[in-house]
Amino acid sequence: MRPERAPAPFANMSAPPRSTVVMPRLERRASAEIDGADVGDAVAAARPVAPRDAPPAIPVGPGGGAVVSNAVCFACTDLPAALCARFGVGFQNPRLTAPLGLARALVAVARVMAKSAPSAGSCGAVRRELTRVIAVPEGPLVGELAARLASVPWPEWVPPVGFGVYLAMDPAAAARGEARAPATPVLACPLLAARLIAGLRGRVFMRDAPPTLSRLLDLWRGDEWSGHWEFWRPVRDGR
Repeated sequence: MRPERAPAPFANMSAPPRSTVVMPRLERRASAEIDGADVGDAVAAARPVAPRDAPPAIPVGPGGGAVVSNAVCFACTDLPAALCARFGVGFQNPRLTAPLGLARALVAVARVMAKSAPSAGSCGAVRRELTRVIAVPEGPLVGELAARLASVPWPEWVPPVGFGVYLAMDPAAAARGEARAPATPVLACPLLAARLIAGLRGRVFMRDAPPTLSRLLDLWRGDEWSGHWEFWRPVRDGR
């Protein structure tokens, strides 16, 4: 009978967890023609390769089309300008600059557009609807805004994922309450512009995410002119 050994130091400590990796069974190649060739080269040769200098075939919307080395701008928004054009008022209108003024204006436009074609609805009609929306309490107002934006249909040029770049205002123009003059065309539909902005999670745009309304409640956010963004998408999927 062997004598008992003294316990080794730290013998009562458990071993670290280990991972188990299951490898698939290797199979013979279906074709004997590539037995002598590298499989990776054969697979790569079978894939179509676009010319290196070919422009990306990516649809873009109003304000889009700018191309950099790894991204394409698919739209540009100036939400305050689009709303002021729809209401026929200036940027310092007290109804727009009041607390929740931007949210109330969007709800008024959405109500009018739901009753008629998107191109219909006079400035007088949306102004009258805004008078009714002013009486809506904050909770129901935010709930209605989220529901109406979530139902805005996406055009074909809106990708599932992208990123947004905020376009800052000229400080002197901001002090005068003037809009930043866009260098390119922008979205004319305030609801579509708002839906794009509501898809931002930080700087990342997510098409299928529920609306984020933090940027759509007030026209002014400190020194920021709310609603002026460029939206970009990667040239190559997965980047």
